[in-house]
Amino acid sequence: MFGYGEGRSGAESPVLQAAKLTKVVDSERVALSSVDLIVRSGEIKGLIASDPLTVKTLFELVLGLKSPDSGTIFSGGDDGSKTEQGSQTRFGFLPEEIHIPGRMSGLEYLQLMTDLSGMDRGEALSQIASVAERLGIGATLGLKCGSLHISQRRLLALAGATIHSPELLLLDEPLKEMDVFAEGRVKDFLKSNADAGSAILITSREMGVIERLAQDLVVFAESQVVYDGPMSLVRRFAGRNVLVVEIDGMHGHFESALEGPVADGILSFRFDGDRYVVRFDEAMFLTEMLRIILQAAEESGVILCGVSLETEDLGEAVRNILINAPARGRSQSLLPEVVSEPTKELPAGKDTDR
Repeated sequence: MFGYGEGRSGAESPVLQAAKLTKVVDSERVALSSVDLIVRSGEIKGLIASDPLTVKTLFELVLGLKSPDSGTIFSGGDDGSKTEQGSQTRFGFLPEEIHIPGRMSGLEYLQLMTDLSGMDRGEALSQIASVAERLGIGATLGLKCGSLHISQRRLLALAGATIHSPELLLLDEPLKEMDVFAEGRVKDFLKSNADAGSAILITSREMGVIERLAQDLVVFAESQVVYDGPMSLVRRFAGRNVLVVEIDGMHGHFESALEGPVADGILSFRFDGDRYVVRFDEAMFLTEMLRIILQAAEESGVILCGVSLETEDLGEAVRNILINAPARGRSQSLLPEVVSEPTKELPAGKDTDR
């Protein structure tokens, strides 16, 4: 596993710490397998998993809704093999599907949230005013929740999840159904909460959401952590030039050629729908890449229908981590590939068709 366990500075205290955490669901499905994870005060971590059950189960363990089969999980100094009664106020949770009583006003809903967290009335009113101003929902507090636009209701739900200034905030699809203005307010709101000391875990099916909101990234593959580190390092995978190859012929023969001696310089390739996406050592020039593809096609007896140069985005970078992690072995680091590969950009190229 590749990770930066000490975080950016190493000085912030852990808000959540898991060691060798394992959980099997439905007697046979492994959701978490020997997971080590540290979340520190002020961190905003995005969570991506090949199986959505992994993150769902992690959230349930953190919230004390389930107990691990083995390993330990600590939160805020407590042994969290089962979350202690009363410690829930240290957590905030925004589920993907929100449920706010439509007959309540926004103010009544937030007052209910402050009552559940044990605030006195003076502190509660001060917190409601502060959070409502920061999220831009002050004008909606007097309205019935059922009359609000979905984007406003989700902002209200986020306000309720954070009204008690939790040490650890768990967010499931925090930007779902939000307009562009609400998205901007959420981003600023989460950053200010992190600056004030909250630790934040975000999960989403959309890589773009993680990229916009998180500073660090945790990637799970086959129920284990395979990357835990800065988002900036993953971005070094993004922006790479890749060759996209379309062929007519025996795919197995072409793949064998891509894995053979002719393909020296190919880092990885995958079949994506009806085309191959081929990653090269970036020290190579476009003409050398094309020569290798042409030679592989000739050797395998396939017909090249098209070759184009494209640029990988961050989502592609994460998919490369997920694809390559099992092949490398769970104990091996992904760091050598990231650090050792040259960062020289390939010459700009135009689409080349045959």
